[in-house]
Amino acid sequence: MKTTLTALALVAALGFVAAPDPAPAASATAQATADAATYQIDPAHTNVGFRIRHMGIAFVEGEFDDFEGAITFDPADVGATRADVTVQMASIDTDVEARDNHLRSEDFFEVEAFPTMTFVSTSAQPTGQNTFRLAGDLTMKGVTKEVVFDVMAAGPIPIENGQRAGFHATTTIDRRDFGVTWGREMPGGVPAVGNRVQIVLDVEAVTES
Repeated sequence: MKTTLTALALVAALGFVAAPDPAPAASATAQATADAATYQIDPAHTNVGFRIRHMGIAFVEGEFDDFEGAITFDPADVGATRADVTVQMASIDTDVEARDNHLRSEDFFEVEAFPTMTFVSTSAQPTGQNTFRLAGDLTMKGVTKEVVFDVMAAGPIPIENGQRAGFHATTTIDRRDFGVTWGREMPGGVPAVGNRVQIVLDVEAVTES
């Protein structure tokens, strides 16, 4: 994997801190140029990761290496944030080839029949300075369910040809809601493969002026 999820926790964060101190000149410049803009996710500085408990005793971590998406963001109006992301499911990477191949199979993601996972936001609700809850439709294996990410935003900051912003986002889903049900129970009813999946995103995204 490109990075560890502990460094993530996309979005993730794919840690981010609050908005830059307004005192320095660079921060003032960023504030002056900040405005609603659509940012393209930068794959080289983004991690789409997850954690799931194995046999009830430890977490297995993984990520997806192939994805793209756009985020519309205005630091003065985080409630207007929108996101549209597509993940290629065959790009799953847990650092164990045999496990990755099993996850691609019909037991789990059925990547030949369902090659992508998508998230399309539907609303954003501010929760504090630079933080908000982003709700949207997550589609996996042909099933669409609403999920809500807790998001912390950083930036934007000016770069040579535009702006760059960062987002750390987390949520937890039940894999069974999306038809991913393979696995057996351990003694005492503990699932060998956990049903709750933590999604952790660390995202950098860029726009050109």
